[in-house]
Amino acid sequence: MKNQYISLVANYAIQDDDFRRMFLFEDTLLGFGLKYTYNTSLGPITLLASGTNRNPAGGFYISFGKNF
Repeated sequence: MKNQYISLVANYAIQDDDFRRMFLFEDTLLGFGLKYTYNTSLGPITLLASGTNRNPAGGFYISFGKNF
């Protein structure tokens, strides 16, 4: 299991055109995901499965190399 990582990912956001109404939490966005990373000599390979409360079907993301 060396160089392998599993992560739970979660995000929360609120938005509104009026700052005072923003804290009524009427338009919230929740995100969730599960990420697997394997570090290779050429850089990490990452697989991410994720979804939101607006799109529970979610999506899948594959990346190779470091983010910059």
